[in-house]
Amino acid sequence: MPMTATKDIQRIATIGMFDGVHRGHALLLDELCRRAAAASLVPTVFTFADHPLRQIAPDKCPPLLTDIVAKEALLHSLLPVGAEVYILRFDAKMRAMSAADFIDMLREDYGVRAIVRGHDHTFGHDRPSADMLGRFAAAAGVQMSTAPVLLDETTGQAVCSSAIRRAIVSDGDMDAAARMLGRAYALVGKVVSGRRIGRTIGFPTANIRTDARMAVPRCGVYAATVDIAGRRYGAMLNIGTAPTVNAADTEVRLEVHIFDFDGDIYGATLSVEPRRYLRAECRFADVSSLSARLRDDAAAAKAILAEIP
Repeated sequence: MPMTATKDIQRIATIGMFDGVHRGHALLLDELCRRAAAASLVPTVFTFADHPLRQIAPDKCPPLLTDIVAKEALLHSLLPVGAEVYILRFDAKMRAMSAADFIDMLREDYGVRAIVRGHDHTFGHDRPSADMLGRFAAAAGVQMSTAPVLLDETTGQAVCSSAIRRAIVSDGDMDAAARMLGRAYALVGKVVSGRRIGRTIGFPTANIRTDARMAVPRCGVYAATVDIAGRRYGAMLNIGTAPTVNAADTEVRLEVHIFDFDGDIYGATLSVEPRRYLRAECRFADVSSLSARLRDDAAAAKAILAEIP
């Protein structure tokens, strides 16, 4: 991540949150790079570490699909060598900028000569239309173009971060999320001490604490995969309150039972991919009934994982 810009380098830019860095973003970056090559400009991405709505309207801020580390790595994986990614600070000064002011800042401070915008993206506190953005850019001597939209081949709807969040958080539809992301959705978190009840019924679990800002799939049981020290394991993941063993607890936890693994991973950071929703979380009559259902869940999860690439 460049800390300062060399102003005498001429750039073509795209601006946005790029949450999830999904297939729609990949198409936008392809367009950015195509235009950069044609005009001998440096392709440049301007994004933010956190969603601007967390400053503007915290109660309306959506959960994130990627943290800044993952986002920057994914962006660079889609860009050629020499392309640049700038992480902007959304402070009071930037919040007060109009679209015209923002374009002027990009031109004067970063040498931006052209902008490729997402099909539905706008910026500035005035939130102008696409036509007005084009006029502001032209007045500043900056060329403005719009990237094509990518439609999901299953639903026919535009691939976008909000659609992916709905698939994950509201529906638990991890197949739809993966289709739009171009990869499985991953939850990254630290293994922390839990209630240690799972080991007493034959299903020890690792309790994962994730960043509270991240999108968590709807409560339920999932077939999952876990990466540990570069090796991938099958698993089943419970997202919920575990009502059978602690009916009074209302805290939603992520507990993953890893197949064919018996190592000590307390304190480790794991990447867990919920691959497919199995069932809703429910309260069983007793622990024996829970254990029997978990055996069925494990068999179902293993069968599903055997079919998923």
